[in-house]
Amino acid sequence: MQGLNKTQSIKKPKKSFTEKLDKAKERLDKITKDREKFQAAYEKRQAEFDDKIKKLKAEIKNINEQIFKPLKKTVYDFKILPEIDYAEQKKRKSNSKYDRSMKCWDEAARNMYKNDLEMFFFSLWEDGLQNFFGEDFDKIRDDVRVAYDLFKPISSFDIVLLNDTTVVLINDFSRKVVRDIPPILNDIQIFRKYCTYYENHKLYLALASKHFYPELEDKCKEHGIAIIKQDEEKVVIDYEFMKSHDKIPNYDEELVDKYKSDIERFFFTSWNAGRKSFFGKDFDEIEADWRMYERYSYGCPIAIFDVMLTNSNTIALINDFNGKCESDITPILDVVKTFSSSYNSYHNHKVYLALASKDFSPALEDKCKELGLGVIKQEGDDFLIYDEFMKAY
Repeated sequence: MQGLNKTQSIKKPKKSFTEKLDKAKERLDKITKDREKFQAAYEKRQAEFDDKIKKLKAEIKNINEQIFKPLKKTVYDFKILPEIDYAEQKKRKSNSKYDRSMKCWDEAARNMYKNDLEMFFFSLWEDGLQNFFGEDFDKIRDDVRVAYDLFKPISSFDIVLLNDTTVVLINDFSRKVVRDIPPILNDIQIFRKYCTYYENHKLYLALASKHFYPELEDKCKEHGIAIIKQDEEKVVIDYEFMKSHDKIPNYDEELVDKYKSDIERFFFTSWNAGRKSFFGKDFDEIEADWRMYERYSYGCPIAIFDVMLTNSNTIALINDFNGKCESDITPILDVVKTFSSSYNSYHNHKVYLALASKDFSPALEDKCKELGLGVIKQEGDDFLIYDEFMKAY
């Protein structure tokens, strides 16, 4: 595939693609409506049953006190106990039937195509088109998950195309950015390691997105990754720079640096060593690479925070600010100001922002102090945290 200098432009099959998409949506809508209808009816019957049992128990109590108490026997011993047992048994069977129905509906919903990328490739495949990236393929797989760690896949691919000598791994990259490319390159080696049947195949990578911006596109070309551009009418597959990713000898994913920045490495290393107090506060959780998106948007994130620290009432967001200046503070601060209102679970939290850099200019440092932002200076392997000016947003 390398050096072919070709671009494959494929119009979305209007009839088959749109019909299949509409049918899939109709099926999913029907499944959802049927499920809601069934659940509502089930809950109504459950409420009626509970109400009857409640009334029956009240009646039993009244009968016990007035009639059976002098006989030192209860109505349970005569007739009611078997009836209640029978009712409870019916309830258990009803619950079991409900659980099975829910499982069937969930399974049907999962069988829908996961995204437009899957719908596109499978529609073309079913229509007989099996030539992509200048090669003919004889197998297609979707949602391929490679190796698990505590039931969570280490890596996964939306589409995998296969023949006797070649494997093309394809992922939806619509909500990703440049910094997400190194991890997915690492996933290729994980695929080689665990899928030993394909260890001698040529492995290629392709990324699909509706929002390829120049920096991301250049990074893909640099690493020999094919680009799949999607729009409403057609899909353009650019594999001019596509190259095979060779096997790395003695590869071990445990030795791969999983941190995307020095500041992320510092905080996670400190956290794993037992330090959970930063900026004068104790935190309960730490997360890396936190991304904030516009609501109902499937484009690029409006902000990425290298580290997020949280407790019951406080959030600290930390950003790598290397190579940036004072004018870059305003866009990220605007996002921070709306952070707590954007997430219901953080609605009442106080939000703090800290910026980390190797080269804090006096003007940038003064601007941070003026706005109440934390300053994290990197000096070699050491990080100095200045938080006396921090204020909540």
